[in-house]
Amino acid sequence: MYGRGCIEGKEIKIKSASQGEPISLMSTSGGEESVVIEEGVDFINEVYDLDYKILKSKGDDKKIPFLRDFIAEGEEFQGVPDQKYSVIFKTVGNYLVLYKATEDKNNIPYNERSSMLVEETKKGDSLYMVPFIGYPIEYCSAEFIRNSQQEITKLVRAKCESEPSKEGSYLKINTGKKQVFKYLDKQDVLPADYFAGEWFFASTHIDSNTQAEIAFADSRLSEIQKESDALVVIDNSGNIKDIARERLFSLPVEWQEFELAKENDFFSSFGERKNTNKNSIKRPYIKISLQ
Repeated sequence: MYGRGCIEGKEIKIKSASQGEPISLMSTSGGEESVVIEEGVDFINEVYDLDYKILKSKGDDKKIPFLRDFIAEGEEFQGVPDQKYSVIFKTVGNYLVLYKATEDKNNIPYNERSSMLVEETKKGDSLYMVPFIGYPIEYCSAEFIRNSQQEITKLVRAKCESEPSKEGSYLKINTGKKQVFKYLDKQDVLPADYFAGEWFFASTHIDSNTQAEIAFADSRLSEIQKESDALVVIDNSGNIKDIARERLFSLPVEWQEFELAKENDFFSSFGERKNTNKNSIKRPYIKISLQ
C-alpha cells in the first residue's frame, strides 16, 4: 500500500525524443504520402510516436523515488518532438491516472484533446492535461499493530474498498495491470466550429448516426445554400474560383462526440468512447468523407 498523500498530485518531468514516427490524422488522395499542416493552423498539429526519457530529480521523484516505478521509459507515447512534459498523478474513481501535462496546448496531440482537462497553475497559467497511464486502485484504511512496548510493527490490518472515502488514506495499487489510455481513431475528424462562417451544414437525414453534409457557401450563393448535392471549386482562402452549374460543393460528414468511458466517475474501460446520446444532434466534431 501507498500513502495517498505521497502520490496524489505529485509530478514527474519527462522529455520527448527529438525524432519520431509521424502519425497521419487526415486521409490523402492523388498519391500524397501525408497531409501538410501549414503555418498558422492551430487547431491541429503534427503528431509523432515518440520515445521519452525521465528527467530525474526534476520533479517530486527527487523526494519520492518510487514514483518512477509507475512510469518507464519506452512507453507508447504520442506528442511533439524535443519537448518537456510533466506526468501528474491523480486518483479518478477506480484508477490512479497519470496525466501527460504541459502549459503549451500545441504540445498536446490533436487526437488526444477530446479528453483534455485544463487546470490553473499556481502562477495563474493554464495547464493542459490528457490521460496517459492508469492503474486500478482500491482505497484503504489501515490499522498498525503495536507490540507490548507500544512500538509500531510492520504488520498492517487494512480494509480496502473501490469507492473513495475519508478513511481511505492509503492506496492499494494493482501495479500488474498497468494500462495505456486508449484514444479513439480520429482520422479525418475535425472540430465542427472550424467550418463556421463560409461553411454551413445541410442535413440529409437525422438518426442515431446523425449523418449530414458540409458545403461551402457565401453571400453570393444564399439562394442555393440548401442544395445538398451541389458543387463548387474553391481554394483555401475561401474565394470561389469557378462555379459549376451554380451549385455548391458538398462532403458527407458524421457528427461525433467523445467522452471518457466512465460511469459515475468509475472507468468501465481505461479509454475513450463515442457519446451515442440520441438527444444530441450537433456535436463538437465531424468526420469528413474524403474518399
